[in-house]
Amino acid sequence: MTRRKFSREFKTEAVRLVTVRGVAVGQAARDLDVAESVLRRWMREFSSGPASAFPGNGQMRTERAEITDEILNRMPDEDRYPRAAAEAVRSFLLLRLGLHLGLRQKNLRQLRVCPRGQFPTSERRLEDMKCGELRWSERDRGWEVLIPSVAFKNSGSSFFGQKPFRLILPDLLDLCKYLEAYIDRHRGVLFGPADDPGTLFVKTVKETSKQAAYGSTTFYEAWRTVIQRYGIYNPYTGRGAIKGLLPHGPHNLRDILATHILKQTGSYEQASYAIQDTPDVVQEHYGRFLPQDKAALAARILNQVWEAA
Repeated sequence: MTRRKFSREFKTEAVRLVTVRGVAVGQAARDLDVAESVLRRWMREFSSGPASAFPGNGQMRTERAEITDEILNRMPDEDRYPRAAAEAVRSFLLLRLGLHLGLRQKNLRQLRVCPRGQFPTSERRLEDMKCGELRWSERDRGWEVLIPSVAFKNSGSSFFGQKPFRLILPDLLDLCKYLEAYIDRHRGVLFGPADDPGTLFVKTVKETSKQAAYGSTTFYEAWRTVIQRYGIYNPYTGRGAIKGLLPHGPHNLRDILATHILKQTGSYEQASYAIQDTPDVVQEHYGRFLPQDKAALAARILNQVWEAA
């Protein structure tokens, strides 16, 4: 019996049917004539990061993954340096969640957190607050990110169809381990005596400040600091993951995700899935193919056809 093969486009659209349009997994599997276990596997792969899902032949390892490796390699001892360890875990999660979710700075900054075992905020309340929440899902046995469509800048776009953004974070490369440690221990160390703002990411509260919530400027600066500290290679200290990297803010990660998928697949639609937008927007802002890029992409596809012949 010949094994069925599915294109990357088919798998991505199948996942989107469940995560974006809200169709039940079982119903979607029946509609698409695939096994429910197969569809769930595709959902897990996609939730690990749209840029790396369904790689086929040769997805490159992202530079951000190299930076998170650098953070873990330089992780301070929590018992001796609790604040420094908390800041390092926060830096790790900033990049990991930014890469997995592809959110705009505002949505990532305002993402609330509901510790495991507590009642999550209702969707109606999140709509009123115009922000999302990270909460534990007993049904999926994983950490779920739920953001109502009204919280997004492009809430009226066809991408959402008035449905919320919902994604189960993958338990890959110790993501859940560090996430739970941050929520249970590190986050409290960071905001200290200040009032808990309820957001996942909080500032390091020192004697000169009692405000733990990030503003747009301070969040941007925190991201740049992570890139400067862990991403930019310093030849004098030998630290830093990448030579020639320039400091930048969180908005660049969306550019990287969309551009990477676009250059790997040539699909504006697939690139739009990674950044919660429409193919038209991606084509307008990210579709900057040079002639040699177009030729290389076409040649790669043709080479695959000849190899399969």
